[in-house]
Amino acid sequence: MGCEHIEGDIDVPYHTDRFWRPVARVMPDYEERIRWLNENGVDLDL
Repeated sequence: MGCEHIEGDIDVPYHTDRFWRPVARVMPDYEERIRWLNENGVDLDL
């Protein structure tokens, strides 16, 4: 999701529907991934 997110930020700096539409085209399950990250991200060791 990283690259798609950054590309979206370049075109649309705020996370509106216009931002998420291109992300959804390349990653249709992005909402599920965001939920997972919100629930599990604190446990990641980056």
